[in-house]
Amino acid sequence: MAKHITDSYIKSLKPKDKRYDVPIDSGLRLRIAPTGLKTWLYRYTINKRTRTMSLGNYPTLSLSKARTLQGQARESHKDGVDILELKKAEESSVTTIKELANDFYTKYIEVHRKQPLQVKQIIDADIIKPLGSQKLANLTTRMLVLSLEDIVARGAKTHANKTLSTMKQMFSYAISKGIIKDNPLRDIKAKVIGGDEKPRDRVLSMEEIRVIWNFLDSDRHRISLIITNSVKILLLTGVRSGELRLAEWNEVNFDKSLWVIPKEKTKTDIQHTVHLTELVKTLLIELKKYSDFVGSNYAIPSSKIKTDSNGNTVNDNPLTDKAMARAIARIQERVGIEKWTPHDLRRSFATQQGQLLKTNPIVIEKLLGHKMPKIMQTYNRDEMLDDRREALEKWSAQIEQLITNK
Repeated sequence: MAKHITDSYIKSLKPKDKRYDVPIDSGLRLRIAPTGLKTWLYRYTINKRTRTMSLGNYPTLSLSKARTLQGQARESHKDGVDILELKKAEESSVTTIKELANDFYTKYIEVHRKQPLQVKQIIDADIIKPLGSQKLANLTTRMLVLSLEDIVARGAKTHANKTLSTMKQMFSYAISKGIIKDNPLRDIKAKVIGGDEKPRDRVLSMEEIRVIWNFLDSDRHRISLIITNSVKILLLTGVRSGELRLAEWNEVNFDKSLWVIPKEKTKTDIQHTVHLTELVKTLLIELKKYSDFVGSNYAIPSSKIKTDSNGNTVNDNPLTDKAMARAIARIQERVGIEKWTPHDLRRSFATQQGQLLKTNPIVIEKLLGHKMPKIMQTYNRDEMLDDRREALEKWSAQIEQLITNK
């Protein structure tokens, strides 16, 4: 059986209402949770006791690496070593920020977060890089605050607050595991680091939308096809940037003009269906050609291209969550309008649907993939797909008319 198990097969395994295990070989199995999380387990018997040890999560831990760890574990317990107890003993030796941060990510964030990579980027760049070698026993509140103030100094106040929140969670995790006794950031509030965060209300006017679109169609922007097309698709569909960034081609049906975003990739944990207009499909087809070229399953692949052992181009990672914002920041002055962000595109989509196209507010909520209030969920199960299709077609036609000055 083992020789027939492939990464493609592992990827094809879908979550069910209850968790279930798929045997792989020699005690190795894969557990699929209702959330879609896939965890490698190794089951073994020692001293007449059956033990189960978690090896890590897929795809962070690949099939080949899981088999390697399985082989190492099997050899250890053959020698009479209870590897689960050994692992627990090793965990108790967490002494540095780096060791704690990695432990926190693999055992808490990957297990409980739907999109763990966003947290991993904060951990790697803003916790481990400046503080990783620091001993937990020597940590002071002032040391951590100075590190956060360095983030503020580079103009990233909101990001500093996100890092503060992640650090607080990490230290709370460490307390629950008995690694430390007190949270050094317990009394530090976001308002004294990055300041109070006011919700943005930036809405692009139709003239600003025309300026942005024509700029992206010009030869002046010097940013990649995946960024230019992503900006346009966000504006045309109103989806969240994370939903687009993590989209895979098996979720897009060009024949039916539908993109079905699984609930595991939405903020609201509900499946979201997006009608694809001809303009959106044209942009996606251009991205599909690029994805095929770099060997990626993602609609918006990472710009980091690798080659496999046969020299073939391979890229099976999505664009990072900061890449689009950075690209937009670089072109701000050249575009020549007031500062805007990727999320402003979604807000502008929703606002123009209401103000310009007079779309039913409930249809707009459905277009945005928002979870309706409980009372409305109970009495209104209609997904209003026809109304949503009509609204998206009208918006697409409005954009086309705008950029061609017809």
